[in-house]
Amino acid sequence: MSKTVTADPSGAGVIITDAGAGTQVHVPGVVLIDELTGLPYSGFPPRAGINDSTSTAGFTYYCEAAPGSLSSQPVWRISRVSSAGVTTFAGGSASFSNIADNRAALAYS
Repeated sequence: MSKTVTADPSGAGVIITDAGAGTQVHVPGVVLIDELTGLPYSGFPPRAGINDSTSTAGFTYYCEAAPGSLSSQPVWRISRVSSAGVTTFAGGSASFSNIADNRAALAYS
């Protein structure tokens, strides 16, 4: 019995799909939370990603965008996690507006 939970595209809840039974159930008022940011899920399933732990000692960069995005396009959400486990975002925002190629040179807060 395989079930998946996805964000409702309208933003009005979640959809639980039971592939084995061929059914879907809409659950209003539920919001999926992005485990990286703690913010409501952005709706980019699945995500393209770049994980970089070599550009800057003591930090790991996580770059996320829609599948097919070029690392040179300003369409990436970039976070940096310190070795102490502190997460900060490029430009201080979890928006999808940065260039992944520039991840080590961006300001984080």
